[in-house]
Amino acid sequence: MAAGFGRCCRVLRSISRFHWRSQHTKANRQREPGLGFSFEFTEQQKEFQATARKFAREEIIPVAAEYDKTGEYPVPLIRRAWELGLMNAHIPENCANAYYYCWK
Repeated sequence: MAAGFGRCCRVLRSISRFHWRSQHTKANRQREPGLGFSFEFTEQQKEFQATARKFAREEIIPVAAEYDKTGEYPVPLIRRAWELGLMNAHIPENCANAYYYCWK
């Protein structure tokens, strides 16, 4: 058993010496979408992120403590998030108005 373990260790050592694993797991450095995995945001995603951060910073954070204390549902924040396109982005635009009116 010890001989088998030693042989296995030698094989793993030789594989790692030649960077065998790293050749198959390197990150894709290509910037074009659709050419492999890319974890960079698209311009549209960056805009969405900036909008969400600005909304949180300017509209949620100043009133969050008050909503926490009162336990009130933040309907004005929900309406504003809907107007900015931050809520229910998965609902198609042709159906969106029906969902929006339930908050009016």
